[in-house]
Amino acid sequence: MERFQAVRAVAVSVLLAFAVPVDSARAQSGVPCDSFIRNPDGSWTATGNVPFPGSGRIINLRQGSVMKPGFFILGTDIAAELAAACASTPVQQPQAEITTLADDKGVIDMGSLTCGQLLSVYQEDADFLLAWYSGWTNGMAKSRTLRLKAVKDATHNVIVYCKANLTRRVADAIEALKLKP
Repeated sequence: MERFQAVRAVAVSVLLAFAVPVDSARAQSGVPCDSFIRNPDGSWTATGNVPFPGSGRIINLRQGSVMKPGFFILGTDIAAELAAACASTPVQQPQAEITTLADDKGVIDMGSLTCGQLLSVYQEDADFLLAWYSGWTNGMAKSRTLRLKAVKDATHNVIVYCKANLTRRVADAIEALKLKP
């Protein structure tokens, strides 16, 4: 019995670590539609760490979390709420292999790669391409260091910029954001 109570106490503390009580006015504020991708199967994927207004509390969702319809977190069906609040969000098209960006010799012209092309590939491939850009930028600046948080933040910022500027080149996005090594 004591073991059960200890396990229950740990489970409750873990749940409470992810939910912070808030006043009801804040909980009823807008759903952050731009922080999610709508998937073809009706699920939603968080594009970053997202504080989501739940029933009387904020539910902290991690980047990459997939919310499926009918799955409740702290009494909230997040996919259903997103579907209702974000009905105009277009469905994300299935992702392509990175090889679709390469020519017949397997070479990707990084200087002409557009934001739309970057966003057309799987997330891990987009991250890989953006890591290449980071290395290229560091090489041009003769920097031999890696500032992990800066690179992660820059990667996120480029993705956000690219979603709004599909026809722009990724190199232009990096320049527009004034990203430094």
